[in-house]
Amino acid sequence: MADVSDMELLRDYDRQNSEEAFAELVRRHINLVYSTACRHVGIAAHAEEITQAVFVILSRKAAGLRPDTILDAWLYETTRLASLSFLRGERRRHLREQEAYMQSTLQESGDVQIWNQLAPLLDEAMARLGKKDREAVVLRFFKDNSLGEVATAMKMTEPAAQSRVYRALEKLRKFFTKRGVTLSGPAIAGAISANSVQAAPATLAKTVTAIAIAKGAAVSISTLTLIKGALKLMAWTKMKIVIVTVAGVLLATTMATIAVKTIHLGEPSYGGKTLTTWLEESKNLVFIAASDTAADKRNKRAAVQKTYDAVQHIGPRAIPILLKWVANQTNGGGNILAAGCIQKLGPEAKAAVPGLITILGSNNEMARYSSLNVLQRIGPAANDALPAILDHIQHDPAGWLRSFAATTLANNGIGKTEPDMVVPILIECLAPTNSMIDRPDTLRALAGLGAKAKPSVPVILPYLNDPDQAVRKAARNALLQIEPGAAPPQ
Repeated sequence: MADVSDMELLRDYDRQNSEEAFAELVRRHINLVYSTACRHVGIAAHAEEITQAVFVILSRKAAGLRPDTILDAWLYETTRLASLSFLRGERRRHLREQEAYMQSTLQESGDVQIWNQLAPLLDEAMARLGKKDREAVVLRFFKDNSLGEVATAMKMTEPAAQSRVYRALEKLRKFFTKRGVTLSGPAIAGAISANSVQAAPATLAKTVTAIAIAKGAAVSISTLTLIKGALKLMAWTKMKIVIVTVAGVLLATTMATIAVKTIHLGEPSYGGKTLTTWLEESKNLVFIAASDTAADKRNKRAAVQKTYDAVQHIGPRAIPILLKWVANQTNGGGNILAAGCIQKLGPEAKAAVPGLITILGSNNEMARYSSLNVLQRIGPAANDALPAILDHIQHDPAGWLRSFAATTLANNGIGKTEPDMVVPILIECLAPTNSMIDRPDTLRALAGLGAKAKPSVPVILPYLNDPDQAVRKAARNALLQIEPGAAPPQ
């Protein structure tokens, strides 16, 4: 049954009451369920009881699960909720007991100290993630799937899956940091992969299968109470999602109404002219031609500055229109002008970052370029766009945009906040087999990280003898910024 998907097995069980199919599901997922329960309750006997309850719930819910359900993530979340129900009833487990249990049962390894810091906080951190982020983490690190397998399960491209994993890992890192556990993203990923799932007792799978197939008819009173409590908690969680969704719809409707009123009343304006008029009048003036006289140059700069002044007066209300220009303009001057306008909004420009990240996913090369250009101008306030920029450095189908993404990283300073994430990707870009990215741009991006890019020094050194003078110069400058002692005398 190795080639049969989880949902196909679940359908076989639901429609044909196939004990073999359900036993295979238990075999595949019991370690994940048991390990998650262990982290919550800290005592093996209680974890086994929770494991039984979770699979009983699965047997009862089999008919109602959607075909696109990722069962690994569903079982993880159900186990978490069942464990919370258990702890609410028992009120006997404390954090120190949980840590002591984990230390006594985990095999000693190089990252055991890291894991002992993470384990008590991991499931709370996972609970803070959105559904898709949680699915990505469970598939990638709990179940140790490749990025390709994650992409297939989540029905997305591999680059999109990689970005999703990066973003989720960054959210976990920030959560742990706020609670005094300062670790890099790779350290967190390695600890979860190595320790989050341990083997369940050998006899537990048979017991769980038999009890679950009977829909829990033979379970103890305490287990039955646990099942009821977990189902109530699951129902309440689902209800909260519905409430949030309805609230979101109401908010969207309200915003749409406001937008309609805004359109009806006219778009933002300043000095008697709409924002679009300001942009249209100035988009061809951002270019200074060699033939321009001194007076021409002054007039152009003055006209563009007036557009900047109009945007600053209008404020964040200008962002939707400016984003449309970034996404849709084919005139280079229009893109540059919109980028400059967003930059002129100062700290308020950060509100444009989510829209710019969305534009980065478009099929329009000029739109992607324009979005990177704006992010470069916004600077460190665009930190949320880092995973998307890294994704473009690795995977953008246009080689020149890969290079421009590296330039964006070098010029806006956001890479300095996450060197553990950035440096390995830039090192990969310097590989001799990578012909899709400009090496001087990559070297300048590493130089911008300063001493934080020290792991890249051995990779940079060979480029001091590159046949291309521009590469040699960029390599030497990078070494001077990263580790001056490694750069040879001029």
